[in-house]
Amino acid sequence: MYILLPFLAFKTFYAHQLSAAYAYYAFYVLALCVGLIILVYLWSKVWHYQN
Repeated sequence: MYILLPFLAFKTFYAHQLSAAYAYYAFYVLALCVGLIILVYLWSKVWHYQN
């Protein structure tokens, strides 16, 4: 939500045309989420945390 906040502040989401920028935003958000999941997984393995 915060990534798209400047975009949504001026016009609603539905008023904009779809463009390649949406794909870049979606890829960035998904890559960030997956990266954080992997980072937490590796951190838990290093410190021997249990489920």
